[in-house]
Amino acid sequence: MIIFPTTLAAMGVEIPGERLGLGTNLFSDESTLTEQFGKKEEKKELEKRSDFMIKLGGIDKNSAFKQKEEKELKKKKRKKAEEEKKNKRKRRERTDKNRKMQNNLFKKSLVL
Repeated sequence: MIIFPTTLAAMGVEIPGERLGLGTNLFSDESTLTEQFGKKEEKKELEKRSDFMIKLGGIDKNSAFKQKEEKELKKKKRKKAEEEKKNKRKRRERTDKNRKMQNNLFKKSLVL
């Protein structure tokens, strides 16, 4: 997003307000949207649904929303699977640790 206004400024074009669209001229003292709002907030705003943009792009509204929801669902499933894998590994480590402790106790009992 920042390439357009920065490139024009490098060619000597004066940009009122130092912004074009969502981009900021990096040669200016103006902060970027990411610097002002943070990546998380910027991403949230850019992902908002817009009837105007859907109409402008000639996009089938239902399929656009469905695709986004499917993408979010896949992301949640992947995260859940990773979490389950992590928990399974922790359980296995605890089980191994308990077995070692039991073996050590058994060996000590044999010595006595």
